[in-house]
Amino acid sequence: QFSTLNNVVYLDKSLVTLIAAAHRFAEAAESGDDKGQVLLAQCYLQGRGVERDPELAASWFRKSADQGNAIGHWKLSMCYAGGVGV
Repeated sequence: QFSTLNNVVYLDKSLVTLIAAAHRFAEAAESGDDKGQVLLAQCYLQGRGVERDPELAASWFRKSADQGNAIGHWKLSMCYAGGVGV
């Protein structure tokens, strides 16, 4: 479901598309979807479709990692390694 949106986020740089994608990721993340949480965190980390917020990014990576998402674990570890948002 998110691979198409993910491609949109990384291939189409238009602000409207980025905001729409971030909104869709937020809906999924808030409903507890671990992949949506990673994608929303990445948006916050890079400031794509939302205002850049490293602390909020780390929080969403943590929520995903808490559900056992390997990418969430890895991204959260990168936040700690770089002192980003933690």
